[in-house]
Order: sequence, then structure tokens, then C-alpha cells
Amino acid sequence: MTLKEFWPEYFELKKRKVKASSLSIYQQIWRTRIEPVLGDEDIEELARSRSKLQGLIDSYSGVLEPHSLKNIGIVVKNMTRIYYENVLGISMMSSIKLEFPESEKKELEAYTRDEQKKLVAWAKENPSPESFGIIIALSTGMRIGELCALRWKDVDLDRGIINVRATMERVNDIERGTGTKIIFSTPKSRSSRRDIPILPSVLKTMKVYARVGRPEYFVLSNSERLVEPRAYRDKVYLMMDAAGVRRIKFHGLRHSFATTMIASGADLKTTSSILGHSSVEITMDVYVHPSPEDKRKSIGKTFKGLL
Repeated sequence: MTLKEFWPEYFELKKRKVKASSLSIYQQIWRTRIEPVLGDEDIEELARSRSKLQGLIDSYSGVLEPHSLKNIGIVVKNMTRIYYENVLGISMMSSIKLEFPESEKKELEAYTRDEQKKLVAWAKENPSPESFGIIIALSTGMRIGELCALRWKDVDLDRGIINVRATMERVNDIERGTGTKIIFSTPKSRSSRRDIPILPSVLKTMKVYARVGRPEYFVLSNSERLVEPRAYRDKVYLMMDAAGVRRIKFHGLRHSFATTMIASGADLKTTSSILGHSSVEITMDVYVHPSPEDKRKSIGKTFKGLL
């Protein structure tokens, strides 16, 4: 049986086990990366041929990012494993080890305190649900999908808590086989489903908007109209321009929140919990990077009186 012949069975199996967003990614990887190269290959021969699997990875090396190459390897190896276990009834005790180029660690951009103040000041001077979204992002570290999916029913105004229980994203429309669609789902992990305290100053403004809102209204529009991540990201760029601050990716607002928390002395466990990470190590590795000013102060304090 070829990979192409087995794909429908594999796809149906994954459809029952993974979220629509993950399924969309699997389908995209299959159609654009695996099927054109290995679709006609016999699965059993492929499972014994490291050269062909490694050749697939090497053919996209330099074109795709290392994490994308690893996703390709995961899908094709998973297909062979499922074929052996479900069709042949044979448990694969080991799998072919593939080599991937090392990922070049990119330091995420973040705003300085002055830039954050400037952006927040502009948002306050130009009040709207969408400009207020920037303030929410900077004060909570919420992901853009979580912010776009946030409804007033998820905000406990009495306790001053945001309940992160949903996320929104645009994915390929698998049912139609063409185009894309917006889907709502639960956050990607148990730790991502979290409660975030709202700053008193932010809560005060929230209560003003909530007075004219309804439980089912989206916070970013204060209506039933959803604001999807891609569209909101573009609007945030325009608001950054209007505020006179440099453009950074929306995720940089989350990064700004994390670095500001750590720089102010917040403990890592608390910061990690607010961000929705499964471990403190992830927070340290991905989001917490001391600024040049922090490094300079630390060196100065350590060697004061010595040099």
C-alpha cells in the first residue's frame, strides 16, 4: 500500500483524535510537502528506507524553518507507525532517526517601559474596544487568539478575573476542501486554561464597556461581531504607527508583559502560571531575556568597588 492510498484512513483516524486546527496542519503538510515527493512510495519499503525519509527532509532544508521540517518528519513517521499497528497489527519498536538542521534561536521583540507607556497613552486617548485590546494584552500576556475569542461572559468583573477558556484561529476548511474558516476551540493545554487577575485601572475601564455589553458579546468589538486574529493583528500595527512606536509582532506584547513582570521582581512560577505555560523552564527559555540595561546594572552592582 502506498502512502497516498493510506492517507484517507490515516486522516479519518486523526480526525477523531485531534483538534481541527491540528488536523488542518496535518492536511497542509501532506498535500504540499509529503504527497508530491513520497505519495507513491510503498509504506513498508519506506519504513525501512532512511535515505528516502531523510531525502524528503533534505529536499526542503534551507527552504523551510527547522520546526517545519520536524513537523514533516513527525507526520510521515506517524503514518508509517499507524499503518503497521492498525493495518498489519505489528508494533513498531523503533523508528528511523532523522537528522534536522539546528534551530537558530530568535530573540523575540519586546517594548521598553517607555514604549509601553506611549502605546497605552495613545490607546487611552483614542478609546475603542480594539484599542483597549492592546491594554489588555500588555497587562495580561494573553495570546492573540485568546484575546479575539474573549467574551464578556469570560470576564468576572466582581472578582476582577479573566477566565481564559477559548481561543480563535483561522484554519483550512477541510470539509469544503477549499478556502479557510474561523474556528473556536479550547486553549492548547490544560495550563493554558487559566484565570488572570485584572489590574484595577484596567478593570475600571472594562466595567464601563461591559455596561453596554452582553455576556455573548466579544470584548474586542463589544458586539456579536467577531474580530479575527489576522484582521486584528493588522489593526494593531496601524495603532502602533499612530502611537509613534516601532512595529513589533503582536506576540511581542505578550513578550513585553513577561519581561516586565520579571524585571519588576515577580517570581517565575507566578509569571509562568499567568502566561499559561506548563513549566517555568518554558517561560525562562522563550520569554524571559534580560535587557541590555538589566545586564549593565547587574554587572555594575556585582563589581562595584572592585574595578
